[in-house]
Amino acid sequence: MAYARPGAVAYALALASLWAAPADAQRPVATEPAVTVEAPAGEVQPAPKLPDAVRRMIESAVELESGTHLNATVQLAIEAVPEAREEILALVAERAPGRLAEVTAALDSSGAPDAVAVSAVTPEPAVQAAGAGTIEAAEPPVTFWSMRGFAGKFALGGSRNTGNTEEEAINAALELKRKHGRWTYDFDAGFDFQTSEGDTIKQRLDTALEVNFDIAKRFYTFSKVQYEDDRFSGFQYRLTGSAGLGWRVLIGEKVNWSLEAGPGVRYDVRLDTGEGQTLLAARTSSDFAWKISDSALFEQDTEAVIDGGTNVVSTTALKLKVTERWSGQLSYEVRLNTDPPPDTEDLDTTARAAIVYDF
Repeated sequence: MAYARPGAVAYALALASLWAAPADAQRPVATEPAVTVEAPAGEVQPAPKLPDAVRRMIESAVELESGTHLNATVQLAIEAVPEAREEILALVAERAPGRLAEVTAALDSSGAPDAVAVSAVTPEPAVQAAGAGTIEAAEPPVTFWSMRGFAGKFALGGSRNTGNTEEEAINAALELKRKHGRWTYDFDAGFDFQTSEGDTIKQRLDTALEVNFDIAKRFYTFSKVQYEDDRFSGFQYRLTGSAGLGWRVLIGEKVNWSLEAGPGVRYDVRLDTGEGQTLLAARTSSDFAWKISDSALFEQDTEAVIDGGTNVVSTTALKLKVTERWSGQLSYEVRLNTDPPPDTEDLDTTARAAIVYDF
C-alpha cells in the first residue's frame, strides 16, 4: 500500500524532536567508532542503535488514530536512523503485529531515493552503494503484470538409428514457474515424436497449467487444467480440469514432498468414432524431490486420474548438473490406462535422455 510522504514541516519537527533527545539517545555516526556508555556496574556496553526518541515516536504512531500514520512514521524513522532498521521493524512487529506486512510493503513501494536496504524482509539487498555518497534505488517489486520473477527449464533430447533399422526420435519439455506473493503459477509442456522405417509410431503433446494459493506453510489450494493429444492412445485429445487441496509433507534443503487430491472433470474425444464424452473424475498426485548432492537431483512424480477407469502417469528422473545452467537428465515414464479404447495397449513406457537448460 503506497502512502503520501510526510511534508517538509512534519519532517523538520520530527528531526527536531529526535535531536532534542538526551545525548545518550542520539544515533552513532556511521563513519566513527560506536558510542559507548557506562553501565551501573562499571562495565562498558555499546549504545543501542535505536534512540529512545525514535522509539517513543513509533509507539505514539501505533496508538495515534489507530495507527493511521504508522507507515509514514516508520519511513521517517528509517531515513533518520538507517542502521536501526531491523530494530524498528522488530518494534512494529511487537507493538502492531497485524500491520507489519503493510508497513514493509509501503517501504518497498515508496520509491524514496534515500530508502535503506530492506535485507531484513527481502532475500536481496534493495539498495547498493553506487559511489561516493550515492545510493542506487532498488528495483521495483514484482507485480502480477510484470515480466520479472519467472524461472524454469527447457529439456531437449533425441536419437537416430541407421542401418538394419531406420529410427528417429525427438523429445522436448518446457517448464515455467512464477511465484507472486501467496500465488504460484506452474506451466508444463512436453512433446514426443518417433518414427520407425519411415512410419510415425509415437506423437504426443502434453500441456498443463496449475495455479496454487498458499493458505499455510504446509497447505495450499490448487486448480489445474491439462490437455493431452496422443493419437496412439485411442483418443484425439483429452481435456482435464481439477481442483483441491495440497499438502507439503516434507519441506527441507535436501528433501521435498507434496501431495494433492481433489475432484475434477474430464472430456475425451475418441479417435475411432470422433464422439466426445464428459466424465466426472478424481485426481491425486505425488511430487518427490531429493537433492542427493550439489550436482545430483532425483525426482519422482506420479499422477492418477480416476474417471471410471484409472489413468496413471509416473515419471522418475535423475538430473546431473554440469554447469550452473546446464545439466544432463535421464528419465523413465510409465503411462497406464486400465480402460483403453479397442486395439490400444493399456501400458506405454518412454525412456529419455536430454540436455537441460535452467533459467
